Amino acid sequence: MARKRRNRRRVRRRSGSTIWKYILGVILIILVVAALAAVFYIYYSKQKSHVALDEDTNCPISSPPSQITALVVDATDALNQVQQSSVRNVVDQLVAEIPRFGALAIYVVSTDSETQSHPIFYRCNPGRGGDIDPMFGNPEKVENLWKKGFRNALNEELDKNLDSGVANSSPIMESVLWVAIQHFDKLGHDQVPRTLAVISDFLQHTDGYSHYRSRADFSTFENSQYYRKVRANLLGVEARLWQIRRNTERQNSDLEKFWRTFFQAQGVSNVSFQLLPG
Repeated sequence: MARKRRNRRRVRRRSGSTIWKYILGVILIILVVAALAAVFYIYYSKQKSHVALDEDTNCPISSPPSQITALVVDATDALNQVQQSSVRNVVDQLVAEIPRFGALAIYVVSTDSETQSHPIFYRCNPGRGGDIDPMFGNPEKVENLWKKGFRNALNEELDKNLDSGVANSSPIMESVLWVAIQHFDKLGHDQVPRTLAVISDFLQHTDGYSHYRSRADFSTFENSQYYRKVRANLLGVEARLWQIRRNTERQNSDLEKFWRTFFQAQGVSNVSFQLLPG
């Protein structure tokens, strides 16, 4: 009898041990499956979040840029060396604020209608190498694309256009209008943050309207045919203005007030105005 009881205990111990081995095996399988599922989920999430970019602009093909910054540079009067350096500092500041897949467009104020209506530079920030997970991308390739396809290309255009010489007119308002048409009014673009940056002496000078001929009074200008011609849709846009100093008394508080009101009347959400060093 004692031997039989001992045998039954051994059977129960073996049975209990087998059950625990089975339970541990099941748990191990569940953990392995869960780990594999997590790896595949992360992989396919990364694949799904991959953004196809235009080869020429680095901008997303199937969606608007994540942010749009448009800079208008007025070099219709010569910029001295300090002013040119200050313009580059502003550009550096704007570039630093552009997120991955955000667009930067640069226009120059020009009397030539073709130049006036097209940006000298339009590219999106493809991101930096540090933005890329090495498991799912190539940080070195992205960093190289940022340097050559974005930053260096921008520097080249600035070199060609900052010292463009003196023009006989300064159609600042027309340049702003083209920016609104080409970038801010496009389908879906009103859903992303938009910034209009303008570097100018803010002395509009055209046949239709000139601050050299008229006092800077927006309430009078607002009722003119010319305003209806150059008025743009800037609803929700942020305006950042840098004024280039000129040797004239026309650059006064009335001129600043004119431009603040000019942009606010077209729907700008916020206007900042500051003097450009130089």
